[in-house]
Amino acid sequence: MQMTIMKKTCLILAIFCCVFLSIQQKAVAQLNVLKLNPPSLLALNLNGQYERALDDHKSVQVGLFASGFSPKFGDKQFIFRGVGITPEFRYYLARGRNKAPHGLFGGPYMRYTNLSVTVENEAQEIISSVELNTIGAGLVLGYQHIISKVFSIEALIGPGLAKKSLNVRYGDFDENDIPGLFRNLIPGFSPILLRASLTIGFAF
Repeated sequence: MQMTIMKKTCLILAIFCCVFLSIQQKAVAQLNVLKLNPPSLLALNLNGQYERALDDHKSVQVGLFASGFSPKFGDKQFIFRGVGITPEFRYYLARGRNKAPHGLFGGPYMRYTNLSVTVENEAQEIISSVELNTIGAGLVLGYQHIISKVFSIEALIGPGLAKKSLNVRYGDFDENDIPGLFRNLIPGFSPILLRASLTIGFAF
């Protein structure tokens, strides 16, 4: 009799634990989002982010990117190699069932970029080599939509300011050799940041 009671008690406890764990899993669902920025791939720039919701309104995110491309301007070949990190804080204007990381958000961000540029002539001889370090900060406004509790799509835009440090390692580097429009699109060259992105991701 006692064994039967113990078995029933253990079974009830096991069921309770399973239900409790299931509720806990549902409670923490969609607190994390892994994202990729597909448009950045067109510029040979791999850009990904990880976001973690802190509560119904707040989240933190860290973005990493790496780039490598070699455009030619005139008779010079420019070889760009760079990495960067973008930590940020977000505040979501959550309403009803829409809680972070879903909905309209805004917040500050910082960005650090390390970029090396090597310039070669048509004979593939190195003319100059420089290292560019940039640190900046700004604000963004965006919207993230969680689809079917699994997928995410996000768009954001925002301005910022940056300070750069240029270290010439070899030769004489003239950044004016890079067309102005292209130069302003490269992270680190312009003191004004214009951050815009469109990402898709996986929420869990």
